[in-house]
Amino acid sequence: MCGGSVSFKNTGASDIDGRVFGVKSVSHSLNSSGYTIEVEFER
Repeated sequence: MCGGSVSFKNTGASDIDGRVFGVKSVSHSLNSSGYTIEVEFER
């Protein structure tokens, strides 16, 4: 997924609507409490 991009549409937040953000990093963790995914974006 790193190197990909994401854009947001119809969020109601005018500062991110229609902008494209690159995926800078993705990390994940699995433990007894659950599964967590963290995604870091860059403009």
